[in-house]
Amino acid sequence: MRLTVCIGRYALKFGRWRRGRDANQRERIEWDRATPERREMLCPILWAGPFGFVNVMRRAIPLTRQQQLELLDSDGFPDWDYMPPGPSSPFEYKESDWVSGRIVALDYAGWSREA
Repeated sequence: MRLTVCIGRYALKFGRWRRGRDANQRERIEWDRATPERREMLCPILWAGPFGFVNVMRRAIPLTRQQQLELLDSDGFPDWDYMPPGPSSPFEYKESDWVSGRIVALDYAGWSREA
């Protein structure tokens, strides 16, 4: 759906086809409406292009498989407190979707369009 290109300190997420552009737009919507507490769980969007063509975020190092398993075992992932009409949880718990160090979601477009 999306192609991510890392340049220096930045990651550019290019929306490929309509689904990828929709994912970029959903991420931007979630970032814009997130409370300060929720923003602590999300990798910041530094800039978003029109129509979801590109999101610019900070470059990050994803979790290793071992780190992901440890967080799953210890219930160490952040708790996304559901608030209508938003998503019950906008992210998945794959190791590639999270940053090591301070745990933040890299990919949080996983909720349905109807949410």
